[in-house]
Amino acid sequence: MQNRSDSGGAANLLLIMKLRHSLTILIAGASALYLTSCGDEGSDQAPPSGNGDQAAAPEQSGAPAQVSAAPAQASSTFSTADITPWLVSKLGVEKYAQITDLDLGKADDKGLYHGNATISLNDDLYRKDFPPAEFNEERKLINSAANRANAPESFYMMQVGAPLEYITEEDRAAKPLPENLTNQLNALTELAQAPVYVLHLAANTTKRVPISYRAEFKDNAWQFSEFSFDGADMTQELNFTSFIPKAELPEGAAVLTPEFSASRKDEIRRLADAFNTEATAYIQTREEAARASLVQREAKSEEEARAVAEQAAAEEAGKQEWKEYCTKAFAKGALFRGEWVRGDRFGQLSLLVADVSVLDQSIQFFGSIFDTKLPAASLQVEGRCDLTKDENGASTVRITIYDGMYDPDQPTAEVYDAKDGYLELKLMPDGKLEGSMGCLSWQQDAAKLFNIKLSAQEPEKKASGK
Repeated sequence: MQNRSDSGGAANLLLIMKLRHSLTILIAGASALYLTSCGDEGSDQAPPSGNGDQAAAPEQSGAPAQVSAAPAQASSTFSTADITPWLVSKLGVEKYAQITDLDLGKADDKGLYHGNATISLNDDLYRKDFPPAEFNEERKLINSAANRANAPESFYMMQVGAPLEYITEEDRAAKPLPENLTNQLNALTELAQAPVYVLHLAANTTKRVPISYRAEFKDNAWQFSEFSFDGADMTQELNFTSFIPKAELPEGAAVLTPEFSASRKDEIRRLADAFNTEATAYIQTREEAARASLVQREAKSEEEARAVAEQAAAEEAGKQEWKEYCTKAFAKGALFRGEWVRGDRFGQLSLLVADVSVLDQSIQFFGSIFDTKLPAASLQVEGRCDLTKDENGASTVRITIYDGMYDPDQPTAEVYDAKDGYLELKLMPDGKLEGSMGCLSWQQDAAKLFNIKLSAQEPEKKASGK
């Protein structure tokens, strides 16, 4: 009996424990149902803020926000674990930052959520930028020497006192720098203007970034889209994608620090000093060359002036000599004899100079022309000999025919009868007179002209009175 009682008591105890376990499950289920209903009631306002115990723990430790990676379920809420990987990729900070706090925000009337993400940097972030202006100021130390070295030849010619007439267009042309100075100038400019890497955000910096996005539950998972930095100016420091982490800087990168700036300026000054030294030597050689060129040009100018003077003197002497020659040729009493020819007809002709007037540019004379066979039959003439030579070295002699006596049976009577008869001759260097005789009215009929050729003769001596 005793054994049965013990057995029955044990059975009752077992039954009581099962009832208690069932009641616990029932209560837990009812509680879960109640909590779910509460969550549905507020789902159209905002998802969990991520500030609960589970989200707070990573922020305190400095580690990324961690949540349970439970399978996605159809729900009106999503967690920081659901959205964090997507946000990290959109922010572009996978390699050098982590999200330490996330406020999922609330949805507006268009279904866009507006929240905040707190980002903590694991590495220094740099941006490639223009070098400081002070680098270029150091480079300007070469400007004076560079400008003088690059100056045209005319600059140096005027510097040594050359007059404007010595300077040619070639002297005014720009003169390039020699190769060694060009290479130094290029290296110096490249050094002063080379881009540098500027630290914009240091490691452990925390940034709170306003974000907006769209969240939808599709295909048994939360889908996120339409990410943007909500109201943030992305041209400034929040544009993380434009940064370069320190770990990814090129080897030997020019990172802008006070030490780097001082070193770079020292290097620029060193190159500038070297350039100025070589440029000064080059400038001195150009100045010396300009002085030598001035001496040469002065000597050449003097030679040319002397040659011009000698030429002028020779020409003047030649003019004077020719004037004397012409004066002698048409001296008072000068006699020229020769012939006239027209077609198959010909005859003799003489020119006698009776009186002469010598002027600056010409010799004017009076005299007569006559048939050499009939000296008593003559015609009065007036003539002019130009003292300027033509291209053949001859002077033009123009003679106008006036009244007189002549043989009417000769062809020359056609000229003598007219009122416009003339002779146009050339006084040649050999003393001969060559040309034509005719009338002004015959200018359109050259065939009627008489060709004239006369030679100087010794004046005839009058017989003595004995």
